[in-house]
Amino acid sequence: MTPVAAFLTDISVSLVLSTVLLTVMARPLRLILRQLCPETDASAFWLVFTGVMLYLTPLMFAVFFLPTANVVEPVSVIRAAMVAASFGAFAALLVIGYQVANGRARAAASVAREGGKE
Repeated sequence: MTPVAAFLTDISVSLVLSTVLLTVMARPLRLILRQLCPETDASAFWLVFTGVMLYLTPLMFAVFFLPTANVVEPVSVIRAAMVAASFGAFAALLVIGYQVANGRARAAASVAREGGKE
């Protein structure tokens, strides 16, 4: 496999993985963001931002960890691309999950404070 073909395979694997992730997560994420961001503009922004991050992070990891040696085996290229893109997706999901969890905790604390004022 030529270096260009390996690079294009790497990018393709990353984009397919990100598309699958975003397709699976779009609806639940939209529901959670509507709870956390009552203003529709903020919710729409964070949904798009999260989608961009779910594409860029795995792609970045896949491109940075592309084997530099001339790899002849297509299976090795696909395997390396899957590992790198999966690690990038995991990193992105970890940050997104952390932020959503913190947002839910802040929203619950805010509701508790407002409930105590009445």
